Amino acid sequence: MRYYPVKRRMEVSPDFILQNAKKSFGSATLEGGIVNAEFPCLKSIKAWMENGKLSVETVADKCADPMESIRRFNQFIEDVTGYTTKERKKLMSKV
Repeated sequence: MRYYPVKRRMEVSPDFILQNAKKSFGSATLEGGIVNAEFPCLKSIKAWMENGKLSVETVADKCADPMESIRRFNQFIEDVTGYTTKERKKLMSKV
């Protein structure tokens, strides 16, 4: 499981996460405040807010070309948190 910081200006709710998951992965469901989605190379993606951070749990699956899944997953995280991949890397290196 990974925790991603969210920019202060972002107001993240389960519905906001669901909307972005549908945009990134095509389909998603909301069950008990947890957004569930799947995409080729990712059997399961679960996302929810916990202590002001985005919590994401993924289960990977083998596939021939994982690059599209990685790109869409990074776009989803950027849309929800407000931080680009480069900004997240910089934040993580400070910790």
